Amino acid sequence: MLKAELKKFVSPFLFLIAVLISLVLYHTEISFIYHYFPNGAGVPIFNYTLKWQEEFGSKMTDENFQKVEEDYQKLIKETDEIVAASSYGKERNLKSYQDFEDWRESIPGERRDELNEEEEKEWDALAEFIQKPQFMEIEGYKNIQDGLARFTSEKSFYQDRLVSSEKKKLLNDVVFEKESWRNILPEGFPGTVSAMIATILILGMIVMALFLPTPFVKDTMLKIKSLQWASRKGRSLVATQYIATQLASFVILTGVLCLFLLPLVKTNLAQFFNNGLNSFFTESFATADYSLFDFNVSGWMWLLILLVYLIGLSFSSVLFFTAQHSKNYFSLLLKVIPLLTFYIIVGNQMVSRGFYINNYFYKKTGILWIEMYLAVLLFIVGIVIGMIPIFTSRKQDLLTE
Repeated sequence: MLKAELKKFVSPFLFLIAVLISLVLYHTEISFIYHYFPNGAGVPIFNYTLKWQEEFGSKMTDENFQKVEEDYQKLIKETDEIVAASSYGKERNLKSYQDFEDWRESIPGERRDELNEEEEKEWDALAEFIQKPQFMEIEGYKNIQDGLARFTSEKSFYQDRLVSSEKKKLLNDVVFEKESWRNILPEGFPGTVSAMIATILILGMIVMALFLPTPFVKDTMLKIKSLQWASRKGRSLVATQYIATQLASFVILTGVLCLFLLPLVKTNLAQFFNNGLNSFFTESFATADYSLFDFNVSGWMWLLILLVYLIGLSFSSVLFFTAQHSKNYFSLLLKVIPLLTFYIIVGNQMVSRGFYINNYFYKKTGILWIEMYLAVLLFIVGIVIGMIPIFTSRKQDLLTE
């Protein structure tokens, strides 16, 4: 019976729709980390994470910071020679990188639409000149140094930040006492990865909403269910259907996770999986985010994957209940749309920046592990709701016997 119920979920037409939806979500959301991360001003900073990870390992010591400062001074001397020898520098009598910086500050005009023709030409020449990799490396290092200044003392770290005394104590323990700020981790990495996993969860739930409820509604419309209940073997039909639904949901979630998350291990980001969740590189990002947990990245990702399974299986269980109480496809659609919307909103907020202080639910409650507590609660409620038709169908069967 289980095998027969699982076969009901197979539909080439729905599979084609699922593939199209997957392609859309991949190109609009998921592909970012594979093709566009990092981008813009984050590229030179990311290059430093790769370089220092290879040279120093997962954490930076004071000696390591001294070494990179020496390398930076060598870079400045190299750039001095580039500026002095370039036609751009000769035309403007620039003999060093500092001269170039002073000259750049003196160029008038903040907005391009307010520039005259001569000023616009000057800005165009400047934009072309600073494309040299040395200039990008210097700008990246400056941003890193600005972030490092935050960790000279607790006072500088909490400057301009409103943090409760309880959260401050937890942050001090992880960031300063355990020195997790010394970890090497690309800026924006946690937010980007967690957003991708949240999108994978959303995709999994959309695919489940396509495949799982329709066979049961079809059985109801064709009155197959009443015929099946006429036999003793058919009394356990709903329980078998529930098990089949959960197995199919598990396969769908595993499939989308393997398809879209597993390739991450083949990228250059995989070398950071054994590093801690906090890093001084975070301060180079627009929205600095920290975790109150001393996990490594791989452990953190497994926790996010567990959230995906808990939320996804909860959704499929409630979806099963909905399908059992829908008489036609239109009735099913009216119930599935708000249900899917609710799970998408809640699931996305749970997984995005999960186990970081900027997670939506942590910011609202201030409770550690709130993401896991809510996911487990959602899972238990979903399982209870999904099992209701099993018991009600048995009672109906006995009454009609």
